Amino acid sequence: MNTQLVESLAETIRTLSIAEKTALWQKIDHTPTTENNLLQKIAETLPTVIQQRYNELRAKLQAETLTPIEHQELLDLIAIVEQFDGDRLQHLIALAQLRQVPLPELLNQLKISPPAVYA
Repeated sequence: MNTQLVESLAETIRTLSIAEKTALWQKIDHTPTTENNLLQKIAETLPTVIQQRYNELRAKLQAETLTPIEHQELLDLIAIVEQFDGDRLQHLIALAQLRQVPLPELLNQLKISPPAVYA
């Protein structure tokens, strides 16, 4: 081990501002595994059965043919979808911070379109 190099690095780190130290630790923590894990989580989709049922119930809602039981089921599915979307957004934000780019730029890099606004 090169102790002189280690001492020199330690001294340099001591002179950094808090923001610079934070950026340094983020860079040090940046491992391909971390980025790959985030990319895998971002690429995950809802289970097909949940997505299909959600789509069916939304169509019935639009057609105004939803029963009270189906309405409650739709509310339950909306909670699941919102949790899934929230988790995905957290992974996107973490990746944007890791890459040190704004979220819109990351979405562009990953070719992800922002979600449509529900009417």
